[in-house]
Parts: sequence; structure tokens; C-alpha cells
Amino acid sequence: MIRSVLILSLWCSVAEAVPRRVLRDKGRDPSDSERTMATELKRGRQLASKGQHAEAVHAFDAALRSVPDEPRVLNELGWELRLTGDLTRAEEVCRKAAKKGEPPMRAPALYNLGRVLEQRGDKPAAILAYRESLDLRENKSVRERLLDLDPSASKDAFGPHPLDGPVASIAAWCAANKDEACHVTDGAVHFSLPKPQGQWLAVEVFTVGESPEDCAVGVRTKRGWFVGRLMSCKESEFRHGVEISVTLIDRVPSAVGPELEIEAKGTDSMKDYDEEAGHSVCCLDADFKSFVVCGIGASGTPHCTPDIDLYPSLDAPKNASDTKLAATWANDELVLIRDDGKPIDDKKPRLAPSLKATAGRHRLVFP
Repeated sequence: MIRSVLILSLWCSVAEAVPRRVLRDKGRDPSDSERTMATELKRGRQLASKGQHAEAVHAFDAALRSVPDEPRVLNELGWELRLTGDLTRAEEVCRKAAKKGEPPMRAPALYNLGRVLEQRGDKPAAILAYRESLDLRENKSVRERLLDLDPSASKDAFGPHPLDGPVASIAAWCAANKDEACHVTDGAVHFSLPKPQGQWLAVEVFTVGESPEDCAVGVRTKRGWFVGRLMSCKESEFRHGVEISVTLIDRVPSAVGPELEIEAKGTDSMKDYDEEAGHSVCCLDADFKSFVVCGIGASGTPHCTPDIDLYPSLDAPKNASDTKLAATWANDELVLIRDDGKPIDDKKPRLAPSLKATAGRHRLVFP
């Protein structure tokens, strides 16, 4: 079942972010130069793990002589050059790596570049590199490095977004968005604030759409009604048993009065298709829990965070555990920690990758 609560509420080494296997084109064996590159890449990583950074640089250089500008090798080399103190060449290599390959390769290269620029004393450029890295991939280490360097420059996946409005009423908003049906009194997922609290004169949680349906919130302040979508609430047989709960609590100093904490709990399902039988034999089920935080800052416009998952998704890798996240607060920061009390990076059991990426500190300021 799902219960929703309304709340105002990198990798540190390149080895964690860069794929270990040697990529090869489908349908052909690696060439001699690719084999040599792979051997030197492996040797360089082994030397780096032993703290032999200068020797690792030599190995990565040898790998690049076999396959020039190979993105994975450039990433490793840039990191090791920084550790040897050769910041000039480290910056050159990291900038080259940041332009090579797909986003999963470029994101860690930009993180490496930020670390080099920090050591060179170029704080504005380091901030820009971290922000660009986060544009490509959400990552705890990059996000927290940016927070430590300049909290006001934080680029956060959970940054609050403004709701639509002001409008005269929820009905007026629904009329303006008539392509999506509004279900304002839809049973389990409906919530209505019993009485005004602080700046929240009224709060209504309802669903929008047909299949799937999204949860939406309508809030009334002295400026009028503001409405916005929150999270996926129903998707036929794939998301069901949804329940919504709303709490008002004052956690974030930047908000004026209490924040709305909207928490959702329920079940996600995946059809277990039997190819031999030619039909589904029922479902694979997993509980889910997520929440949204809404607040009103100095602008007077209500803002809400995106949906924040606390449980691993149904499609999490098989080697990931069912360990969950819990939310805590520290002034203008939301902190997501493991619910078993272990460090985020602990591998016994391993946190699901999607949760590991969003765990840790998040700047939470309501404009």
C-alpha cells in the first residue's frame, strides 16, 4: 500500500564511476591495440589502488599510446595526475575527458576537473564543473562537494519548483488543463486540510489523468489557489493500493511558517511474463514509499520538491538490498540516510544505485 505525506520538508574516486569492463563493438573481437590498452588500464588501476600514483600515470600513458584519447583511460589519468601534484596536465586531461563519450563518462570527468580546479584555487570554475557534472548525472559526492564549496550555488535534483497560479480555484485550474481529467474527491488518495494553518488556508490532494494517474496538490494562500502535480499515484495494475497522508511541520528556516510534508506509500507491480506459457503468471510486487515537501518562502509563491524515493525500485539490480532511506533535517538541508544506520557506501548490504545517488545532503530553500 502507498501512503503519501506532504512535507516541507562521486563518487570519491574515478573507479566508482567509470565502467570496469572494456567496451567492445558488437560482433568483433578487440584488436591488439585494444587488448594492450585494457591490460595497461588494469595495471594502472592496480597501482593506483596501492597508492603508487606516479607508476599508475605511466601505465595509463601506455594505455593511451595504444588507444589515443580513450575516455575511461583519460578519466583515470586525470585523477592520478591530480594526486601526483601535476595540476597543469591534470586540468588538460580532465578537460579533454569531459568532452569524450556519453554522459556517464563525461560526468565523472567534470567532477575530476572540479577537484583539480579547487586545488588550483579557481573556485568559480570548480563550481561550474560540479554543476555541469550534476546536469549529466545526479551524484552524492558531486552534490555535497558543491554544497561545501558554495551552498548558494547548489544544483540539486530536489530543488523546489513553483506551483501553477494563482488561479481562482482548483476547478479553474482543471478547466485550463482540460486534457487531463481531475478527480478531486478520489477516495484513498484524497486529502483535505481540516482547518487553516499558517499561510496554508486550504490544502487539497487529488488525482489527475486516467491511466496512469498523478497525485496533484492544490493549496490556497492569501494570493489565491496554486496547483501542481506531485507524483505517480496510480497506473492500473502496476501501481496500486495508494494512500496519502499530509503533515504540517516547521523544519526549514527559509519557509514562512510550517511546511507541508506529503508522503506516499503503496505497491509497485511488474507483470511476471512466462514466455513458455505465453502469458503472465501474476506479478512481482515491491512496496514503495516517497514524499514531497512544499513550502512558502519570501516570494509568497508555494514551491514543492520533486518526488523523493525512499524505497528501492522494483527494477533495482539483483545485488542491491532492500535497504531503505530515511529523511532527517538540518536547518536548510534535507539529509537522506540509510534506515539501517550504516554508512551510505557500505556494501554489506549494498544500497540500490538509485538510492545511493540521491542519499546524503540536499540544499532545501523555499524562494
